[in-house]
Amino acid sequence: MKKNIVLALAMLSLAFSCKEQKDLGPAPTSIDKTTLSASPEYVVRSILYTKDNPWTNGKPCYKLVEKGGTVVLRWAIPKNCNYERVEVTYKINDVLVKEDRMRAASSFDSEYVDLDQDKEVKKLDKGYTRLVIDNLKARYGKITFFVTPISRSGARGETISIVSEAKPLGLRPELKTDSRVREDIDPKTELWADSQEESEGPLKDLVDGTKKVVDGKEIWTPNTSTYFHMNWKSPTPFPHYIVVKLDKPAVGVSFDYIGRDHGGNLNPKTVQVWGSTSFNGKFEKADGSDKFNPADFGAKTIGPEQVFAAEGKLAKGSSDLLAMGDEQASYIWIEFKDCIKDGEKFLALSNLNVYTYEVKWTDPEREGLTKAQIDQLVAKKLLRTQAEIDELEKKLSGK
Repeated sequence: MKKNIVLALAMLSLAFSCKEQKDLGPAPTSIDKTTLSASPEYVVRSILYTKDNPWTNGKPCYKLVEKGGTVVLRWAIPKNCNYERVEVTYKINDVLVKEDRMRAASSFDSEYVDLDQDKEVKKLDKGYTRLVIDNLKARYGKITFFVTPISRSGARGETISIVSEAKPLGLRPELKTDSRVREDIDPKTELWADSQEESEGPLKDLVDGTKKVVDGKEIWTPNTSTYFHMNWKSPTPFPHYIVVKLDKPAVGVSFDYIGRDHGGNLNPKTVQVWGSTSFNGKFEKADGSDKFNPADFGAKTIGPEQVFAAEGKLAKGSSDLLAMGDEQASYIWIEFKDCIKDGEKFLALSNLNVYTYEVKWTDPEREGLTKAQIDQLVAKKLLRTQAEIDELEKKLSGK
């Protein structure tokens, strides 16, 4: 009797289970495994310059680069697709991280960034879905990604899988805030401005102070009796630019200035700093543009806008320490968006200093690991060797 009751309960449970499965409707359309691919290369824009030919017909040259810590999955959307989403699950089994992860993708065509005639554009990957899996490390090794279509009602389709691994994350810069070095700027070869008044205030007077070294420390005395003046006879609207060539590529920069010994209302107000790997000395406009834009020529913003409120004669202003992340700049562009006096179209400054900072490069792949764990992962070729890190650091530091 007892055996019959147990059997009846089991059959009843099975019946409910079947009914629940039927309620979910038909199984989702299967994804063709032959169309599933995984790539550790995430295409982003980068600008390639050569020493002898930094510009080609007035346009930057581009290349495609790899971004570490990501894997891009791609698959064809099946004909008569009836699933609502695709679930991608994978397991991280690292010495520090042990967890199951899940990402989801839609059933629609995916957009992606590509280069078209030297321009970064968004394109539609027609008939395909792409999913960028980020927050990975190369030390995680090979990872199996399980891809499952799911219907609106929750019915799960056939699971397919693929194995891939991420490329190493780039070295991460740590700025030494106490290592500030003032740039010695040669006004003939390392300083440019897009606006210059011909009758007064030459650009060279922006950096004409005197330098002394006392007990190994530099003492800089600005010359506040001279000044640089932007064009006031035939002024053009803001923004205006001053570009400084650095002695060597830098990750972190800051600047300070002293206003002209005059009315004090031509001091800068809103400033954005940019960085680039090259500059041809010309403030050219991109094809079809009526305004000059540093981004058209490879410059990228460094930090947030700086806002100053310094008024009066010889007013002083200092920027924050601004960092470019894991990139470096050889040229610093100081974009002046306006000045203290509303409605004016030019500035006058007595002195400008630009500072760079030493940087220590660290490997984020090693973060949190003990020496024993590092040695173990290096032996398995899942981490860079110290010699490889040293070589990368030399390259990044321009040594």
